[in-house]
Amino acid sequence: MSDILPPYNHLQHLDQCDICFAAPDRPNQYMRTMKMSTGASNASNKGAWYQTCLSNPGPCTNFKWVQRERGPRKREEAAFRCPGRLCRDRPHARAGSNSCHIGLCAQCCVLAHQETERIPACPVHYQALRKTGSALPTPSAPVVPSATPALTALPISAVSTTLAPLTPTPRPKSFAIAISETYQNQIQELDDQQIQQVQSAAKARSYARQASVSATIQWWHKDDEQPDVIDVPAPNHYFHPLHSQMLIDMYSLSNNKLFETFDRVSNVWKVSSATTPPQHVEKGVALLYRSRGVKAGLGMPQGMVFGAPMVAPGRRETEGDYNADADSGLTASFYGPPQTPSRSTPLSAPSRLNSPSPPCSATPSLTSSPATSISLFTLSPSLSFPSSSGTRPSLSISDNTLDVFDSTPIVPATITTNTTQITNEALRAVVESAVQGPAGWPFRFTRDMAAGWILFDRIKGSVKSRANDFRAAFGHEYKNATFNDNRRIWDRACKEGNIDPLAIVLKDDRADTWKKFRARWPAK
Repeated sequence: MSDILPPYNHLQHLDQCDICFAAPDRPNQYMRTMKMSTGASNASNKGAWYQTCLSNPGPCTNFKWVQRERGPRKREEAAFRCPGRLCRDRPHARAGSNSCHIGLCAQCCVLAHQETERIPACPVHYQALRKTGSALPTPSAPVVPSATPALTALPISAVSTTLAPLTPTPRPKSFAIAISETYQNQIQELDDQQIQQVQSAAKARSYARQASVSATIQWWHKDDEQPDVIDVPAPNHYFHPLHSQMLIDMYSLSNNKLFETFDRVSNVWKVSSATTPPQHVEKGVALLYRSRGVKAGLGMPQGMVFGAPMVAPGRRETEGDYNADADSGLTASFYGPPQTPSRSTPLSAPSRLNSPSPPCSATPSLTSSPATSISLFTLSPSLSFPSSSGTRPSLSISDNTLDVFDSTPIVPATITTNTTQITNEALRAVVESAVQGPAGWPFRFTRDMAAGWILFDRIKGSVKSRANDFRAAFGHEYKNATFNDNRRIWDRACKEGNIDPLAIVLKDDRADTWKKFRARWPAK
């Protein structure tokens, strides 16, 4: 038995090549360390990991994908102990390199190239040291086990041998050139299968989302008939009839054709068109529509049409002819048949106002005496209140009032009717014209806040949640802390102060701000 040990295998920590291991005449029978694909030749492979043989390019064309998570290495995986000959017995070994072909530190990599034949040049260690001519560690002399202690690391300063320049091994520009056509076809087939799987999964997720977010539509197309009940997709919880090709075909919808939408909050049918904003879809709540001209049907809610036609005969109808403006409140259609242009009296011309007959006891009257009752607001159709008889309130305007009307659009007026007849539309008009606070909500004036609280209490629970009730009443996004703070103050004032919310709305005291109101009723 010889006392000389066999040559040290610097590549024993690497995976064996299945092809080269069966051919003993090949010197390099191991695979390179894992590399991450950049997707240069195929974008679908970006982030995947692969291995090639150390003899590739050359006699071996072995190439294989590594089954592991795509993307860069994790932090704890990127730092590892160098398994090289100079570091294996050191208590504090140097860190190995993931960029090195054989996964060693700089000194162990250079030593491996000196003691092992035909290893491909390392791009991070061996090439750099060869160009600079740095001193390299010499290979260890044959050792006798009985006379030599364990091998320890040698400092670079103690080695005098310099690496001789070597002819660089020709390397292909990409691994697609290095592997054979057979393997390229197999890789392409695998890539196509992965792409099909990803596309199929994406379609399945898309179908699942569409199935989970859908809207139930009830549409009345003819009078005295049952509605058509249809389920349609509603992406992002919003829906418009023109988003569904099925509804377009069934009811001949187009950009120039009008239809009507039912508003559950205000209990009115609104004339809609292609420019109308989509409706928010809530789970378990059907969206109600009807074709233009349909007035009654089985199960149809009976609400007034928001807006009445006020156009000359022969002119093509548009959505603007029917929908009132945001501040216009109740329209003439609530009180009776629409006025013709010959009978209408514009409010902008006070000199054309005729003196009406004295009001009866059942009809509310507006007078110019601010001392007899509560002051209201501007003389505008946005805040007209219906009487119990269904007719317009009679107006009685004195000469002094006309003088004020000529100089400013605000007319001092009073109301002597029962305040419980104020409709939601009138309150909504007050909220929509409210002066915003520093953060938008709460509003600046107590009167605007009172109108919003009344409207909130009336519709509470009709839209399934407090946040939706708040948005429907105040028109602002709901914030729990801000809402609770202001709501406690309002409830305490109503309970302990016996205040009349409707009286605050009708009084319209611009000197009474919400900040002063909070100071009078601080939260306990």
